[in-house]
Amino acid sequence: MDHYYITEKFTLAPKELHNPHNLRELFTIEVQEEIRWVDIPRHNAVLTFAEPPGAKAYQNGENRSYPFIYALLTHISRIKAHNKIVIHFDRERQITHIVAAEGEKLLLANTYKTADFKTALYFIYLVAQQALFNPQLTSIYLRGALEPGDESMLNMYFQGVVPDNSPVEILAL
Repeated sequence: MDHYYITEKFTLAPKELHNPHNLRELFTIEVQEEIRWVDIPRHNAVLTFAEPPGAKAYQNGENRSYPFIYALLTHISRIKAHNKIVIHFDRERQITHIVAAEGEKLLLANTYKTADFKTALYFIYLVAQQALFNPQLTSIYLRGALEPGDESMLNMYFQGVVPDNSPVEILAL
């Protein structure tokens, strides 16, 4: 089973433009962090990320550790809908991961600083607008849990919320 950790230190680039050194230009990489990358062949892209100290302890044999955005990128490929937005709201760390795709075409994978769910909703709606999705015809696919009031807010603007409660181990690193 793969393990995941929450981080905003990643970049997704087309395979032909992949340069792992670009991550240092975008983020402050700590001495203990290691720059790694993983191919995402379905989207002809490479996810480059800073692996925090301690993540290697969870890697053995078939088990690997990845940033949580990788789980979302993997998940969005399994969704049958044409317009799809997958989110993960982390209230404790005050960040929201959002991945959007139209059919098989990946449009966006990003993390936003969000002090509360209203701010997260702003970014979710903004992504829908930028992708030219009609919110009333677009469902939000949710990884993790929301408070009932937060889910109600999403339902006001979007067609619905589809929770995915499949087991995922998020490491506290």
